[in-house]
Amino acid sequence: MGGKPQKLELRWFNKDKALIPTSANRYDYTWVDPKDPRYCETHTLVYGETVTAPQTPKLDSRTYSERADLEPTEDNLLILGESGDVLEAMTRVPELVDRYVGQVRCIYIDPPFNTSKTFANYEDNLEHSIWLTMMRDRLIHLYKLLADDGSIWVHLDDVENHRMRLLLDEVFGPGNFLAEVVWEKADSPRRGDGFSDDHDNIIVYGKTKDVLLNKMPRTEADNARFTNPDDDPNGPWWDDNPTAAKGDGSGGMCYAIQNPITGEMMRPGLGRNWTYGQQLYFEELNKWVPYRYENLHDAEWRANHEGVPVEKASDDVCAIVLDVPVEEARKLVEERRKQPNLPKILIRSTGGLGSKSYIPTQGTNPRTLWHNEDVGHNRNAKSEIKKLFPGQKPFATPKPERMLERVIQIATNPGDIVLDVFAGSGTTAAVAQKMGRRWVTCELIEDTYERFLRPRIDKVIRNQDPGGVTLTKGERVDATVDGLPEDVTAADAFRLTQVLGKLLKDRDDADSEEEGADAEDLDDSDLAESTSEPTLLEALRKSKDIKALKALAKTRKTKDTINWRGGGGYVVARLSPACFDYDADLDLVMLTEAATGQLLIESIAANLNFRLTPEHRHFHGVRGSMRLAVVEGRLTRQKADDLICHLDSNEGLTIAATEIDDGVRQHLRSLGRGCRAVHVPDDIFTYTAEED
Repeated sequence: MGGKPQKLELRWFNKDKALIPTSANRYDYTWVDPKDPRYCETHTLVYGETVTAPQTPKLDSRTYSERADLEPTEDNLLILGESGDVLEAMTRVPELVDRYVGQVRCIYIDPPFNTSKTFANYEDNLEHSIWLTMMRDRLIHLYKLLADDGSIWVHLDDVENHRMRLLLDEVFGPGNFLAEVVWEKADSPRRGDGFSDDHDNIIVYGKTKDVLLNKMPRTEADNARFTNPDDDPNGPWWDDNPTAAKGDGSGGMCYAIQNPITGEMMRPGLGRNWTYGQQLYFEELNKWVPYRYENLHDAEWRANHEGVPVEKASDDVCAIVLDVPVEEARKLVEERRKQPNLPKILIRSTGGLGSKSYIPTQGTNPRTLWHNEDVGHNRNAKSEIKKLFPGQKPFATPKPERMLERVIQIATNPGDIVLDVFAGSGTTAAVAQKMGRRWVTCELIEDTYERFLRPRIDKVIRNQDPGGVTLTKGERVDATVDGLPEDVTAADAFRLTQVLGKLLKDRDDADSEEEGADAEDLDDSDLAESTSEPTLLEALRKSKDIKALKALAKTRKTKDTINWRGGGGYVVARLSPACFDYDADLDLVMLTEAATGQLLIESIAANLNFRLTPEHRHFHGVRGSMRLAVVEGRLTRQKADDLICHLDSNEGLTIAATEIDDGVRQHLRSLGRGCRAVHVPDDIFTYTAEED
């Protein structure tokens, strides 16, 4: 779906088959023909109550972030049902297609890792071919739901990760691979034999090349390398590389620049060119010493360097050369170096060039290594669940809210839709709600849905969840009189004072033990001398130098920041029961006991691609100029005529009935206008095993 067929393709047993669930509330499937109605049936969603809560007002005594002012979202969907059927509903039911197909900005899924284990809240022991088919079918639907600038994040460990990459290549196209994030999930070595499994992988693909990726906010550590030794009015900077990876070689960006210290001609290294246009280099270098343009007629060199034909490398590109003797240039460089606000193009002590790079205003590019100190680990996540559900046994491998916060921050903006069809304890939906995003999530296991998922979201919107990303703990900031050195962060200073505190900590107990052990080796004069002189620790504690050092490294902790004040809501839904079944022994498609009343109407409309029209007195659905009427029972000619008389002149009619009298079909066809009768279920699914 993401591109042309691939030469490299993953093959597995029964890849051409389909899967249908065979047990309720379990990951349990059986192989069937892809035309089997049990696989092809489009389920609908049965909607329940709408749950809402108001946003909590602000308190003057608390500190709030900008996120706390976002309008809480209410257009959210919490679904109980099997993920494959839910995705089929979202991509086939017309009303859901309008809302979600091509509209989802971020898909995060944490599917069963297939580790051959059974946990308290889910099973994780599918045979590989079943797992692959299950995931392939879901990825196909997820591709349809994803927006053109959206991204999908698939969270796995090493068991199926390599196979999932090939699946994603098949569905999304290898050219849309973005990254494989490594998340440090453990905070300590794991017990047992072999390697300690310390990380998970999150594979990221876009749907197109136009994928949205937001920058990450810059941290104090990110900015630590930026200083301002020359009082540059533009702020802190660092000495960056003045060259960049070359383009197609046609821009003349590999000209020579004369070194003002050695007089040698400098050129970009192989495969690189000067970062900026020649005019900028010329103007900035002239702020150091006089330079002029001179044509060295070096087109052949530039052609060889840039890997292009000689005729493509213009001979009109000039070099930038000194306009004064090298001895004079060297003195002028040293004189300028002593003055404030150095030029943007730097001349280093060797005469080599540098380039001022200022602190980016847009943030930093997302990194692919996520440390647990930044985004949390499994233990953090378990702690979050325990606080929400005291006395409940937490999930075996929950994901911390800070990790989902980073995913959603990179992949979406407020108001965008986030989708997770393996909800588990509901971390994705909880974080999306707290970040002002719309969300859809579903869970297969009813016990998990009732005990964890729904109660958790309720606590989020009612502002009864103070953990996770609801609150950002205060951070260490500079509290010195004159300010910390520009390359020292508040975190560095705090660590220094912590270490000093530990070194100067009272050690009376330890000292006493040492004195007792050596007492028999001391005479009275030694003892008297030892008690009369202050110890080294005592002297250091009273030292003015130590106190001055602590003052130079003084920090303070800012107030905690509230990011979420509750509010918003969601709609409860569950997957409709099946209306169609297939009896292999009889080779018959049959209606189930549930197929009656409104459920049958909605099922017929979904499977025939009609939109429901509950406001209409006579017809149940519409598709273009075609109306739909569902008759549960016998369709007679009189009944058909009664329905047709309510049509507008430009409308046709499809009547779906569980029984049809002889002659009715022919009568409807004779009327023209596309009118027809279809039998339920025979004309909805015409499958027989002979087609296999």
